[in-house]
Formats: sequence, structure tokens, C-alpha cells
Amino acid sequence: MDNEERGHSDKAVMNDMLPGAEQKQQKKSASLPGPIANISWVSCADFTVDIGTRQIEEFVQTWTRGDLWLHCVDTLDSECGNENAPHNYRVRFSTPSSERPVPQATASVFFTIAVSLEPSDKPVDVKYVFETNQLIHRPGLSRFHEKWLNDIIETKNLFIEGLSL
Repeated sequence: MDNEERGHSDKAVMNDMLPGAEQKQQKKSASLPGPIANISWVSCADFTVDIGTRQIEEFVQTWTRGDLWLHCVDTLDSECGNENAPHNYRVRFSTPSSERPVPQATASVFFTIAVSLEPSDKPVDVKYVFETNQLIHRPGLSRFHEKWLNDIIETKNLFIEGLSL
């Protein structure tokens, strides 16, 4: 299914792989100290949309970030009864405060979980991208940096400030 058929521009970036970008990110992340966080992903045979949501939540909990960050996981699309189609999710992050309980800007991370028909005992294939970025990350191969979320929100806040001038 191509991007136009999906009808969701949010997910279009997941299909625009840059050749070699994943390998470069893996080498860069592997050179940093300490293990790269990951979880045990469900097998293709046992996958459901709800399990995908729970596993993304579990994976995001492994990311080291400040206590102020709140997040939620949304299912972007799901073909009812078709567990074998790629499944798209969005995790939205924000840092509400007492001065601004409803944040002006959020940062999104888009996940795609692909379920293979054969062999069904292998884990699902998971990829994710940060909003405004084309680099495709894979769990266990790419180290999370809180700066990525901060940069997205800072850029949006600067844009909003520019509109009010």
C-alpha cells in the first residue's frame, strides 16, 4: 500500500527509507557506553493491535528522560480483522507545567509494527521515526536521546512565537 492510499501524511515518513541511514545510526549508537534499551517483542502469531499498543508503551518506558515528560500512545490505523497489515502508532510527548497545564506543543514519535505471515514464531518488525526527522530507528539498535524531543518542541514553540509577532 503506498502513501496516497494510506491517506495519512503522518505515516508517510515511515515509508521513505534513506539508504544506509539505519546502518549509520546503528554504528553511532553502538559506539556510546552502556546497553541500548529494548524489550522482548511479541511473536507475529501472537500479535494484536492492543498488544502492539502495550508493547510500545513498555518500550517507551525504557527511554531515559526527565520526570516532567508525559506521553500517550495512539493507534493511527488498524484494518479490522487484518492483523497481518502494517500497524501504525503515534506516541505524543509533552511537558505540562503548573503555569501551562495544556502544552502549546507536543513531540510525536511514529511507530510501525509489521507482522510477517511466515514464520509466525519470529518477533514482529518494529520501526520508529521522530516527527520532523527521516531517520528510521529500530528497537535495540538505536539509543534514545531526550534532546530529540526537546528540539521538536522548541522548534514548534519558536514557530508559534513567530506567528504572534
